[in-house]
Amino acid sequence: MDGIFTAQQAARGAPLFTDLCQRCHSIQEFTGRTFDAIWAGVPAAALYVRIANTMPLDQPGSLSVSQVSNLMAHILNENGNPSGDLPLEGDLEFLMTITLARPNE
Repeated sequence: MDGIFTAQQAARGAPLFTDLCQRCHSIQEFTGRTFDAIWAGVPAAALYVRIANTMPLDQPGSLSVSQVSNLMAHILNENGNPSGDLPLEGDLEFLMTITLARPNE
């Protein structure tokens, strides 16, 4: 997967994950083989929609487009996906064209 997020987004997503997600999740749930078992081969839009509509558990759907994009960038970055020059945005049509995968190890 070519860089679909910026390094700055991934950096902003890390503290968001700590503040909003770590109450219920560890980053290990979203990396490596655990990530692959659920998300490999799935359109990136599916992960985006899952985060946007169901998180955080105590206030589902309350995250802004920027927060969802930054969280997703952090997850992709933690899986070794490269950052790029253009930011990840909430463009579901575009995200449907991206298949989630980790780079070959």
